Amino acid sequence: MKSVILFYQHAVREFSSIMKLKEILGFKGMHVMVYSIDFEYVNALRFAKKHLVDVIVTPWMYHQANYEKFVPFIKYSRELIIINLHHEQISSKFTEELLIPQSEEAKNNVYHLVWGDFFKLSLLNAGVKSSLIKVTGNMRNDEVFNVQSSRSDFAEKFNLNMSKIWVLFADNRNWVNYWSEAEKAERMVMGISETLLEEHYLLTKNSLEITISELNNLDKGFFKRFEFIYRPHPGIQIKEGLFPKEVRILSERTIYEWLNVVDVNVVWSSTTIFESEVMGIPSIVYEPIEHPDIFKTSGTDSYYKINKISDINENVILLAKQMQEKNKNYQMFYGKIDGKATQRVADAVIDILNNKDEKMYIAKIIPYSKKAVIRAILFNYVTRLLIFLHLFDIVKYPRSAWKQKNDIPYYKENI
Repeated sequence: MKSVILFYQHAVREFSSIMKLKEILGFKGMHVMVYSIDFEYVNALRFAKKHLVDVIVTPWMYHQANYEKFVPFIKYSRELIIINLHHEQISSKFTEELLIPQSEEAKNNVYHLVWGDFFKLSLLNAGVKSSLIKVTGNMRNDEVFNVQSSRSDFAEKFNLNMSKIWVLFADNRNWVNYWSEAEKAERMVMGISETLLEEHYLLTKNSLEITISELNNLDKGFFKRFEFIYRPHPGIQIKEGLFPKEVRILSERTIYEWLNVVDVNVVWSSTTIFESEVMGIPSIVYEPIEHPDIFKTSGTDSYYKINKISDINENVILLAKQMQEKNKNYQMFYGKIDGKATQRVADAVIDILNNKDEKMYIAKIIPYSKKAVIRAILFNYVTRLLIFLHLFDIVKYPRSAWKQKNDIPYYKENI
């Protein structure tokens, strides 16, 4: 029996599609284990030490330090195949280098599954061998055809008013509240200049502060007409007291479940705008300050734009819908959306397993930082211990674990 480890990172974003992939591979007679790459790394290592692992599927693989994290697994299973799902494939000119594998190992000692030709071309231009790239579509988009969320159920669960217009604000700027020198240094190693990093940080910080100020100063009549649902980026905690009580901060449930019940989706630069277009939900780009092209997510210029939250009204929502129905902008970035991407990913895994050519692919053992592996293991143990002792919510440590507490599979609120 072939053995597969499926890693995921952000539970709300990836867990559902990963479990469907597990189900399909399981039906094919494979032994499939699912782990959080951040919080269950030690569990996966323990499993790999006892069992021969044929395939590891990872949500990312950006640079050599990422690749080194898998070297212990290769040592346990010399015929191991590593497959990168690339859960982020749409970017701005500024961040596109961050999504492209940097080291030779991350490029050509790993298979790459891509959504469409847009990202495939980026990988080819970066020096990835075409034989290691397979176009499958985005597994998460299969949920478009399966989502069953009900507006009435959501209204009851989250205390939302059915008679109002539901505005989803899918944001991706909250990282600025946790930005650190260590994170900046990591991105500089990946080739981003310190000047651009600082410029991007200040732009994001200033735009978010304007948004928070606008929401706190909106006329109360706005909230009588609209339910304003603020959805932070997966895995990022929101600091308390920033928003007025009328703004509903909700990170539960998948983006597709929300897009099945809301009336409009508003973003600064989140790629959820493509998903809302796929689902036929009016999609609006909100730019309270100038957003330079270098920092703007590719493709977002094709949507209706507003400069203030208070600009949202029924006519704007209608105009946004009419504009996106003409463009079909998402097709360039997401490739084929037919509900069969998860099956294609499973087929790709099986095909790679059955047709691996040692001349074309090998998971290479390279020198790696044992300290980094030990730190990852200790991080898992410390996080689990503090949760078990009911101290995690008090000390909010490890800090990176607290920041991503929604992704901890053994945290009480997520079980």
